[in-house]
Amino acid sequence: MKIKMLRPVVVLGFMTVAMVSCNNPSENKVENANEKVNEAKENVNKAMEEARQEWEKFRDEAREKIRDNEVKIEKFKEKMENGNEKDKAKYRKRIGELETKNNELRRKIDEYKYENESAWQEFKREFNHDMDELGRAIDDIFKDNVK
Repeated sequence: MKIKMLRPVVVLGFMTVAMVSCNNPSENKVENANEKVNEAKENVNKAMEEARQEWEKFRDEAREKIRDNEVKIEKFKEKMENGNEKDKAKYRKRIGELETKNNELRRKIDEYKYENESAWQEFKREFNHDMDELGRAIDDIFKDNVK
């Protein structure tokens, strides 16, 4: 009687082992690969979103600096109108150059298209350098006028 009860348990055990061993290791590898691919896609999407946010922040800050430059230039123009003709002639050309450079920077920031990370970093470095130079030039023209 005990053997009759043991037989189904043994058969059931063999079936379980057979089912587990039939679970193909290559299927596990495929599942693991799919999980890694999905994880990589998530990481890429996250990195792309972070890059987009960084770009938008940089662009907005650059546009704000450009607007600040415009305000400074307009203030200088107003101040210059109250000066004598010699000063007006002296600064008119320089102000035109500064306005042109400011407009070039606006065009650059508006037309920039992301290519890759190294190109983006190079663009950002050059743009910040040009923006800093323009800011110093605008500040210097105010200092020159005060003397």
